[in-house]
Amino acid sequence: MDMSYIVIIIGIILLLRLFYFLLNNHSQQVSNIIVILLIMYDWIFIHLTYSLPSNIAFILKSFGEILIFMLTFLLIGRLSYNKCRIHNIDYIFCFFIIIPFVISLVFGSSLSNMALSGYKDFFFPYILSYLLFKSKYLNFKYNVLNYITVIITSGAIIQTLLYDGNLSSLWFYKSFERFDENPIETGFYNYLKDDSLRATSIFVTPIDLSITTGLLCIYHLSQIMMRRNNRIIQLILMIYAFVGLCLSQTRVGFAFVAIGIATLIYTKKSRSVSFKTLLTIPILFIIATFGFMVNGKIDDGSALGRLIQYAEFFNSFSLLGYGIGDYDAIYKYDSFLLCSARMMGIAALLYFIMYFKLLKYVIKNYRSYRVSQYAPFIIASSTSLIYAFVFQHLAGSIALT
Repeated sequence: MDMSYIVIIIGIILLLRLFYFLLNNHSQQVSNIIVILLIMYDWIFIHLTYSLPSNIAFILKSFGEILIFMLTFLLIGRLSYNKCRIHNIDYIFCFFIIIPFVISLVFGSSLSNMALSGYKDFFFPYILSYLLFKSKYLNFKYNVLNYITVIITSGAIIQTLLYDGNLSSLWFYKSFERFDENPIETGFYNYLKDDSLRATSIFVTPIDLSITTGLLCIYHLSQIMMRRNNRIIQLILMIYAFVGLCLSQTRVGFAFVAIGIATLIYTKKSRSVSFKTLLTIPILFIIATFGFMVNGKIDDGSALGRLIQYAEFFNSFSLLGYGIGDYDAIYKYDSFLLCSARMMGIAALLYFIMYFKLLKYVIKNYRSYRVSQYAPFIIASSTSLIYAFVFQHLAGSIALT
């Protein structure tokens, strides 16, 4: 049977189960399937476009938007029956979502750009997480990450072993043939390092593989340090995830692991976790990275390009931003921080304030039974993402979600 048809069957089964569990209020199953679908999104839905009519494939690819609509409907139902309350943070969240929309209208950005590029890439993760939380569906079983580690790293190993030296053999190559010039060929340096493949596994970019496997390494290490599950199995899975990270041949994942280890050691040794102290860990790594770039210790084209982008950004920065449909905000910068600031101007602070509020909540309740089991992983992964905000374009990636 053709791989595309196998993927179609897997994707449809997952989607049907997701909507069944949503309607029957099975919160943990809903969370688990959403995580699996988000991580395997590229692999599932790109294969769907190969075999299904374009209109059907488009509908299935819009599962995220359909999910948000259903969650919004369920949330309205809960509010009408007084099963959840509106707090000040809810008004802040609405303001935070509306502001970039208003900026875009002022600058004349097209609605199509806003809907397809801006909102989906930058705001989908926040909106989905918020709706899952308010609708009482945020109840993820972290053990599913054990299986995801096996799937992702196995995919990277198989892809590396089967690579024949031709980029057209990559499983997602055909999906970019609609362009006059295939961006995989023009951006070959993103997929090759000294003629060696930078593996992507079930993702479309090595960066997604690097960040995801880096986060998985942190998760398995946190379970070992917390003495959860079987520590031998967690050690084996951590090593296996690290193999996937090495096959990506991308630096950011290694930085994630280093920051994650430092954070886990701090949370393990400290009786009370300080937000300010915790924040110094990624900040020190960021300063060190800039220092290495300036001094030429990291002297490849990618590092130099980031320094140039920061210089160009400050020359064109606008306090009001350029709107969520601005081309440069979406595509130009290799930094999520610069993309957000270019898009929303000073209002981009709201984006990161929301992020830090969530992190502070986990830290505040670190020792409580409700979050203690996975709090070290959540804290360590969150501090690692602060580093990625500065040096990686995370919009639309699985890492941000």
